Amino acid sequence: MGKISLTVRSLDVKIRQLALKFKTVKQELEKTKKQNKQLEAQVVSQKNKIDFLEKEIQVLTMGKVLSGGEDAAVAKKKINELLREIDTCIDFLNNKSQ
Repeated sequence: MGKISLTVRSLDVKIRQLALKFKTVKQELEKTKKQNKQLEAQVVSQKNKIDFLEKEIQVLTMGKVLSGGEDAAVAKKKINELLREIDTCIDFLNNKSQ
């Protein structure tokens, strides 16, 4: 009977240790998930910022082209490229909302 009692106690200790380890790992997982969500939000924010800055560069470039007296055909080509890009974005947004 003593040997069985020792085995039961040993199993009890191991089960408690595993339960504690499980709780710790679960808490770490939740913390990691929270950090992951924060990083994903940060990535989206940075991508939006990059898109904004790229458009700002295009606007500044266009302003330079128009004020710099470059060939009107070059300016027209750039304007048409921007219009196509805007149309593509509008199509994407329309398709995404459906």
